[in-house]
Amino acid sequence: RSIKNIFGDIDKYLSFYDTSFKQINGMNFKKFKVRKTRIFKTAKDKKIKLYNINISPYSNAQGKSLFRITMDEDYQARYYKFKGIKELYVELKTDGNISILIED
Repeated sequence: RSIKNIFGDIDKYLSFYDTSFKQINGMNFKKFKVRKTRIFKTAKDKKIKLYNINISPYSNAQGKSLFRITMDEDYQARYYKFKGIKELYVELKTDGNISILIED
């Protein structure tokens, strides 16, 4: 899977998120999916810039291939703007795909 052009396709975008996904604010995948689907329908024109990307292994007792990713994000849409640090915890699956577990 490639992240190229995923921001115009909600199904492709959500395929990167694990069904056990949680946002730091406690939102689970089901609620996240509803929210993002609504956003995708209304925010057609958006600009997203990611920079200063840092990826580091994240040790865990289960022995999974987990990584912590931090980056600066500049998101601009008609009704919403965000500029700040984004933090993800992802699992590298055995098929080579990633699955986002936690997002802040």
